[in-house]
Amino acid sequence: ATTLSSTLGVSGATTLSSTTRSVGNFDVNTDKFTVNAGTGNTAVAGTLGVTGATTLSSTLGVTGATTLSSTTRSVGNFDVNT
Repeated sequence: ATTLSSTLGVSGATTLSSTTRSVGNFDVNTDKFTVNAGTGNTAVAGTLGVTGATTLSSTLGVTGATTLSSTTRSVGNFDVNT
């Protein structure tokens, strides 16, 4: 095993063949994709594409227009313009 106590700079492609672990914040290209180490909050600067099923366990907040391209089903209350 190798332990570095400073920054590792890599100028070419990198292949990691096992688990990658970060104990601090994780950033891609400064602010394009970030994960806050303390909260787990994630920010995506571009479009988030999801091809499989998605489960949200809390409130979904949307700012801007929303397009739903299939059947919409509500299991609880559904209020419109209240």
